[in-house]
Amino acid sequence: SREGGLAAGLAIAATPLFAVLTRTTRMDALFAACVTASQAALFAGWQRPAASRWVVLGLGLAALACLVKGPFGLALPLATSLAYLAWVGRLRRVLCRDVALGAALAVLLVGGWLAAVVHVAGWDYLKVVLGDQVLRRALNAVHHREVFWFYMPLVPLVALPWTLMLVTWRPRRTGPGLWARAR
Repeated sequence: SREGGLAAGLAIAATPLFAVLTRTTRMDALFAACVTASQAALFAGWQRPAASRWVVLGLGLAALACLVKGPFGLALPLATSLAYLAWVGRLRRVLCRDVALGAALAVLLVGGWLAAVVHVAGWDYLKVVLGDQVLRRALNAVHHREVFWFYMPLVPLVALPWTLMLVTWRPRRTGPGLWARAR
């Protein structure tokens, strides 16, 4: 809903870490914008029972996110889409024509980039970019010597003051009907 989108935007804007990070231009901002736009387009597409241009757009935006910062640009929207479709019991929706068109667009975009890199710089360069810059940095980064779950306890602190609201929030209605309404 529009109100939900506005509330989410205001919540992010009121988070102190957001204000700190907006002072610098980062590739992460473009990545987050592409992933968010991809997920929004995919969500709009999943609301339709059959083929939709929104799904093609969403998968194309996921491919652009992949070009910005690596394979997680595709992985995040795909994972959330599959989880959502499984949640609402419509996983067969991925068998529609729009998903095939969107997948073809994503393969064309990412594959075109890969082909251009190999043509211009060679396989060794691609190995360095994908191996050292993407995989090693994601799994064994120098600046992340902590264990993989190190940041999990920090997320509630970074999300202040909204974490306090979630902790104190009590829905008006609870019980078995809550689960059904959530679906």
